[in-house]
Amino acid sequence: SIEIEAFAANDVLESITLPHTTTILRYGSFSSMQKLTFFMIPHSVSHMEEDIFSNSRNLHHIEFEKGSLMTVIPSETFNGTDVLLSINIPENVEIIEELAFSYCASLRYVFFDSNDALKTIGAFAFHDTNLRFVFIPPSVTTIGFHAFHNKNYKTMIYTQLMNRPEAWDEQFYGGLTEVEWDSNRTLIYMTYAKPDGQILFTIPAVSGTQITARYPESSHGLFRGYFLDPELTQPFLLTIYPNASFTVYAKFDDVD
Repeated sequence: SIEIEAFAANDVLESITLPHTTTILRYGSFSSMQKLTFFMIPHSVSHMEEDIFSNSRNLHHIEFEKGSLMTVIPSETFNGTDVLLSINIPENVEIIEELAFSYCASLRYVFFDSNDALKTIGAFAFHDTNLRFVFIPPSVTTIGFHAFHNKNYKTMIYTQLMNRPEAWDEQFYGGLTEVEWDSNRTLIYMTYAKPDGQILFTIPAVSGTQITARYPESSHGLFRGYFLDPELTQPFLLTIYPNASFTVYAKFDDVD
């Protein structure tokens, strides 16, 4: 196991690789690290205590290795990780405890990919983040007070349920957050690429919502627009995200 506050407040390490024999991460073991930017949690880790990464303010990317044995994301695990951008919740996770991702000021996306095990999202779990949207798995039976309260950004919550289950707190969301009940929207991905197939970037999106196109860096040349085919014959004119993932191709002119 990694012991209590083993690397806490370290101001040198930018990344750490754990052996695949690691099974337990103890309280605060990687908290308040000043330069840590990336962390891979081995699939062998089956138990984490509280505050593992809290206040590691430069941690922008966390991955749970495929096949993760984690079933609980403990309280305040990522609390105050200011630049964490997105997180994929492992498919075996059943409980996200209170304050787990609270005050992650840059957290824009949380994905519950193929997760039909998740049952509980604790109070303040995603309180005051930068989430743009969340698809709540139909397996979730309990959501705590202000789990998705957001006073700084509009967060859309999508659920297939017709009404709020009894064990979802009446105030599980608030502030600028809104809920779309009985939703048939789906998570899709919009990929931006060059005609030669080189991927510029990919963004997650919600079917049936308005498209906000992103523009590529000027270093690629003079941008002339997006197309639906690599031959650049079909201009990209969509204004609403379709029901399936798709790719657009950017046309560039050389800059003299």
